[in-house]
Amino acid sequence: MTKKLSSVLAVIFCCTLAFSALSEVVSAEETSDYNEAQTVSDLEFEAELLDTGVQLKWNEYTTDGFNYYKIIRSETNPNPVYPEDGYIYYSADKTAESFLDKTILADKSYYYRVCSIASPDRFCSEVIKIEVPSDYLITQGNIKEATNKEKVILKSLKESITKRILKFKDIKDSDWVFPFAQKLGDLGIVNTDRDNLFPYNQISRAESVTLLVRAYEKLNGTIEINTDYNFLDVNESFWAYETLRKALSVGIIAENTMFSPSQDITRAQFSKIIATSFFKDSISEVTEDVFNDVPVSYWASKYIQVLKSNNLVTGSDDDNFRPDKPLSRAEGLKIISKAIEVIDPSLTTSGDEEI
Repeated sequence: MTKKLSSVLAVIFCCTLAFSALSEVVSAEETSDYNEAQTVSDLEFEAELLDTGVQLKWNEYTTDGFNYYKIIRSETNPNPVYPEDGYIYYSADKTAESFLDKTILADKSYYYRVCSIASPDRFCSEVIKIEVPSDYLITQGNIKEATNKEKVILKSLKESITKRILKFKDIKDSDWVFPFAQKLGDLGIVNTDRDNLFPYNQISRAESVTLLVRAYEKLNGTIEINTDYNFLDVNESFWAYETLRKALSVGIIAENTMFSPSQDITRAQFSKIIATSFFKDSISEVTEDVFNDVPVSYWASKYIQVLKSNNLVTGSDDDNFRPDKPLSRAEGLKIISKAIEVIDPSLTTSGDEEI
């Protein structure tokens, strides 16, 4: 049963990736947003059919304004290009150089290429055609008809996965916040069942703690509430009441008379709850200024130092952090995403915006 279910899960994984690629075609920016795709010989591309899937490799090729590598695959178009034909894989890592496509089917032909996107420019490799023989079988076990019970499990899995496909109307995949929103959406930390993310709006104290609690539970499991403490300005009808009690239970926030849940959180305040949530053992008094505007004497200097030492924040070009400035949602998503990466390096994103 375990082997059989594993095989069927491979099917749903295949279908989910296909669904993601289809969604990208439907929601992709208009072609007019891009210059004509250029085929460049310096972007070398290889594709090989293995018993585990199609192994794709390419060399580093980036230009000013680099956004992503996109792997494009089509069954019908011998000259596929992004965004017209969607994509099956992307990476904002300039050093990314390989991807294994496990979603192929027997007796099919596929056209592959890699494109280096530096919006509005598209630099693409030559196209490689892969023909999959009729007797081909990926070595993940035989794919057989699922039982009714397995079909119920697969339906549930598919519904939970497809709900997290990023569909916000107010960010594009060329925006610096996109990979962080995508990662946290995939992990279920950001609610993707909405039309807009409002990435550059300020974020409230309650909203920021909600994201942190979800991230904490993703890494450590469900938080058991072990406190009866209540803030005077947070009653049981407040939307984040139970979440704040969870945060109190594990020390993400501390007991205080008031919490001011709807007040915008500052960059310093957010640094403190990130440090106490994920890097508590690293918190210590600082002996020198952290940034030009975060001297040793600043109340949150030790928390900001923890974030800086873990490369979660870098400050601006003039070496200022602006600790009392309200945090934007986009900045919060990047810091949480990078914190998760430090704790679990397998969950990696990349982006260059200074925070």
